[in-house]
Amino acid sequence: MASTEDYYEFTQPTQPIDESTQNIDEEEPASLTQNKVVATLVKLNGHLIQNYNLYTNLPILIGRHRTCEIVIDSNFSSNKHCKIYAVESTGLQDLIVFCEDLSSNGTLWNGKKIGRGNKVILSHGDTLEIKKGNYITFLLKNRILRKHDNENQLDVSNIYQITDKVLGSGTFAKVKLAIRKDTNEQVAVKIMDKVSLKNPGSIGGGTNYIDEINLLRAFDHPNIVRVFEVQETEKQVFIFMPL
Repeated sequence: MASTEDYYEFTQPTQPIDESTQNIDEEEPASLTQNKVVATLVKLNGHLIQNYNLYTNLPILIGRHRTCEIVIDSNFSSNKHCKIYAVESTGLQDLIVFCEDLSSNGTLWNGKKIGRGNKVILSHGDTLEIKKGNYITFLLKNRILRKHDNENQLDVSNIYQITDKVLGSGTFAKVKLAIRKDTNEQVAVKIMDKVSLKNPGSIGGGTNYIDEINLLRAFDHPNIVRVFEVQETEKQVFIFMPL
């Protein structure tokens, strides 16, 4: 198994802090009493452990600059290294929490580099590494596995692992977060119950919804959502696609 060093590219130390030229957003924070705690970030540096609460509508900025909510005292940490924030999803009780990489040095998410300008959705237990030996673990405040989640869904694909994170839901389908097992790439999986489909059928059963979905896999066009993989069980259809 590859070590952390295999994925982390240490570059030259970032520029010294010049507070006169820093373009740090210094918005007046909302009252904490008007926001609820979404999650806890646990910072581990050697034997030192510190906890930070993530509130709704209050992003956490991590970096070397003194105005960051979590300050990383290292020349390999950018002034603004990464940002963690929660986004409300219409119709869902849960919030979706993102980590956006702001650094050219990069932020490690579960051992893989996110990359400047990219962002990932955080799940309970995920670990961020800002520099070697400086870890931040993401812990959801109320982690609840829903009773309607079917455990068999987790093994429908050899390529992707379906999580319990719901990204959206509608009358006929639900969208969850899935992870590609070999690269840790995050994708969306649309889960549909066959009883809600007008023309249910099997993969080998002539022209039906499976055939139509598989046709989409052959298209590569910016106006057509790409389909990575399609799987089905006796009761459900799973469509894996980009986030």
